[in-house]
Amino acid sequence: MQKVNICLIRGLSATNTSYFVQRARSFSSHVTLYKEGCCANGKDLMEVLDLDVRFGDHVTVMTEGEDESHAIVALVALLSGS
Repeated sequence: MQKVNICLIRGLSATNTSYFVQRARSFSSHVTLYKEGCCANGKDLMEVLDLDVRFGDHVTVMTEGEDESHAIVALVALLSGS
């Protein structure tokens, strides 16, 4: 589990969310995104969009599974704009 500050100028807009979900789906691990007490399956486009993640928001990414360490590094890097 890792907290991240969203540094994407448009936050998780439709395009950025689509890219995030595609990247999350490339891993076998379960991916969960948390924002202000709400959570979303990181592999479900509509659930992630419903979180309404914007520039400057703080979210928590949790990965569980076989490749969780690789998944969290890649997804946090994406969200932080690295």
